[in-house]
Amino acid sequence: MIFPEHTHFREPTIRHTVEPLDTEKGLRITPLRLQLQDETVILQYMYSASAVGAPRRYEGRREVVLQREEWVRVMFNGRFSWEGDWSYRKQVFNIGWTAEVKRNLFLAEPKRLISDMADLW
Repeated sequence: MIFPEHTHFREPTIRHTVEPLDTEKGLRITPLRLQLQDETVILQYMYSASAVGAPRRYEGRREVVLQREEWVRVMFNGRFSWEGDWSYRKQVFNIGWTAEVKRNLFLAEPKRLISDMADLW
């Protein structure tokens, strides 16, 4: 969901994306990378200042291995300043590997979580 300033942050804009996973190339949504390997999906999260924002975080990757019919939540936040004003962003990705999209797939709490929430002072 995106809460834009022009609605005074009250009315969210919801965005859903369904992307097939290319078995050769994988899928990249910075700072995430998904790759099919054998009968699993390898999801990697890697901090980058341009994609995630300030403050600086650790170097390295976090990785989750998904089996069929499993899903993971990845969430991170950051602070940005390109033209003098600060903007703040929290992003949440719910990523599942299923044979078909199910209506209530992401309503429960995930069994796997990658969280990179920083104090944005």
